[in-house]
Amino acid sequence: MQLSHITISCKKNGLQRRSDALLSLCLLTVLVCCLVPYFLAAQQSSPQVSNTAPHNFSDTHHDDFSRLEKHLDKLFRDSLVRFDGGCALLLAHDGKIVFDKGYGSVSSDSVLPIASASKWLASALLMTFVDEHKISLSDPIGKYLRYLSGTKATITVRQLFSHTSGFAGEIPVMRNTSLTMKNAVYAICQERLKYKPGTAFAYGGASMQIGGRIVEIVGGKSWEQLFQERIARPLGMTHTTFYGLGVTENPLVAGGAKSSARDYLRFVQMIANKGVWQGKRILSEQAIAEMMSNHAGYLPVLKQYQQTHSDLTGTGEKANYGIGVWRLCMEPIGSVPQPFDLIDISSQGRLGFTPWYDVRRNIIGILATATPLRKMNPTYRSLKKAIRETVPVSPLLIAAQQAHQMATSATFVNPMPHRKR
Repeated sequence: MQLSHITISCKKNGLQRRSDALLSLCLLTVLVCCLVPYFLAAQQSSPQVSNTAPHNFSDTHHDDFSRLEKHLDKLFRDSLVRFDGGCALLLAHDGKIVFDKGYGSVSSDSVLPIASASKWLASALLMTFVDEHKISLSDPIGKYLRYLSGTKATITVRQLFSHTSGFAGEIPVMRNTSLTMKNAVYAICQERLKYKPGTAFAYGGASMQIGGRIVEIVGGKSWEQLFQERIARPLGMTHTTFYGLGVTENPLVAGGAKSSARDYLRFVQMIANKGVWQGKRILSEQAIAEMMSNHAGYLPVLKQYQQTHSDLTGTGEKANYGIGVWRLCMEPIGSVPQPFDLIDISSQGRLGFTPWYDVRRNIIGILATATPLRKMNPTYRSLKKAIRETVPVSPLLIAAQQAHQMATSATFVNPMPHRKR
């Protein structure tokens, strides 16, 4: 009798646990269903950056921004000696420009070389082809470059754009503007691999130049033509081109563009809107999620790139890089950061041009300058620190983003239907 009672009790407890688990799952489902539409609606309700918005924090009716305005203005006036020719800071919050000031001879309309900020633009162009099922991130590059064999042929498109391909980060021929991209990439591919593909992270431009040639092959046009048709013109980026180093048939995919802060803001706002600009879809939500996911897989960073990686991601010797973007994360819990630890994404150029998106505050920033990183980075870090300490994180926004990330997990399962260009 006692044993029977214990058995019945255990069954009841088991049923209770299963019931509790089912209830938790139902509540999570409700959270996802409720918050994702709210978040997406909030993002898409401001599909373009408002040019009539106030150009300073005091007019935004946010006390946090009001407190920050004077601090930022003083920071940049005091730091102007660090910037060659000056700088401009452009900030947007919830789709509205809230800060737009230039210092020295630079304004938010100044067209500047953006160096590695080109990588974010280049990756977006790639993802338009992924959306159309014309390229897969998992494709081996030998599928497109038939002259490759052995290990090189097995390198994936994903590895090219996450700097884990095995090629050195920098190979001089990639910058040869007298060549076609076809010939430059052939020369790059003759170089020996520095490490086994998928085992380390080596930041640079050589791999992405190979990726650029694959885009040209699939698109049937030059890299610049495809960028203008698929990214620049749809976003109204009238001052942005990959001919930043001069008109050439071999534009530098990972570092050759020039742009202005206002132009680039349109691009990052599209990213923040989950791929939508002025009611038109440029990229699928899944493409945006893919770009922001960690495709470097916390692989070891080659020694010569560790300081740069640590400065930009906070993860030291473990690679934290998406498709064309750096991922700045919170301190890891344990040895590996957790799924919802993303603070912001950025694509900083070696000449100081720095776009970023603070995903927890829905703030987009563009710091425009043509100043070496080592000179301007202290001011940039102070800027980011001031924003983090002054503008609160929105718990609702975090919850919605977590739910959205769960709903559009890193597997690229539902890309956009084929689009005619």
